[in-house]
Amino acid sequence: MTLKSSDFTICILDGIARSGTTFTGAVINSLPDTFFLMDTFKLPQYYQEMHGHCGHPYNISEMAKSSNTDFGKMIPSYSSFEMHCVNPTLARLGDREKEARIKERLRKRANDKPFLSYVRAFELFYETLREEYQVRVVGGKTTFCHAYKNQMLLNIPNLKWIDIIRDVRGVMCSGVTGHYRIGRVGRFDPWREQVNSIKNLSTSIEKGRHLLIKYEDIILKKEETMYKIANFLGIESFDYKEWEKKPILKNDGSLFGTHSSFDESGKPLKEFYFREGKMFDTKPVKRWETFFSKSEKWLLTKVYRQELSFLGYPIKKGFSMNLSIFLSYLRICFWRCLFRLRGIWKKAI
Repeated sequence: MTLKSSDFTICILDGIARSGTTFTGAVINSLPDTFFLMDTFKLPQYYQEMHGHCGHPYNISEMAKSSNTDFGKMIPSYSSFEMHCVNPTLARLGDREKEARIKERLRKRANDKPFLSYVRAFELFYETLREEYQVRVVGGKTTFCHAYKNQMLLNIPNLKWIDIIRDVRGVMCSGVTGHYRIGRVGRFDPWREQVNSIKNLSTSIEKGRHLLIKYEDIILKKEETMYKIANFLGIESFDYKEWEKKPILKNDGSLFGTHSSFDESGKPLKEFYFREGKMFDTKPVKRWETFFSKSEKWLLTKVYRQELSFLGYPIKKGFSMNLSIFLSYLRICFWRCLFRLRGIWKKAI
């Protein structure tokens, strides 16, 4: 049966590094009637290559420039769109024959519509994927793209957006224990920017097109959260009991695994390794509570108290503070003010 355009949903899963985007993307891909790829939202990088002045996605201090991005503009050429967006995405399929078939079908559809905007080219790509796999939900995970959420949702009627967010203290702990450099306390703007983007979701976006999921809930409230995701995507055939029996696979059919920085006894490793099949591990959820000192926990909680309260994360009182931590907090306040002033100045020019 060929699905009509109105019968399918495009879904983007967005978060910051170390917040569980890859893990959650693999989980969504395991749902019935769903095809979900990794790192598929390439429009911001493509736009920057063609026009510049976008500041996306890794130069976070330039994020204010993302307001200048207009995905309603016409793409310079389909060949450039294919090179920057289609090729790196389809390369993850691991199937050259299928990759070539999708490209050929996409080229034919693009030739029928010579004047393509960035957003319409994005739609065509996912429509072609949906035709190839004959599923009702097609999409992918991305990172650091919260600045484009409102624009994409307002321009694509059948697009749904999932924000995956994690306790910033857990993100920081994951970055340190996972040997992944994510920034210093107080300068970690991506997490705060994502929270602000959730607060500032456009009121023009219809209810039911945006979903906020906590990484901790996927682990600790698995069944409830999986039904929430399935209902949001309109997957009526989802059966948790049956789903739980099946392994979670990548798009190429291989088993999905997780990166771990601890051995079986719980001791930190000097170098992380790839542990296949380690899914829904509860250890990383609360690891920050024992990994950080009381003073470090006080500092992190103090800096991000407002955002943590908004998201409903617990804020424990009674953490000790000494002169060193107090001076660190003053330094953080200074950097936060400096970055805000820089953002205002960037917007002004």
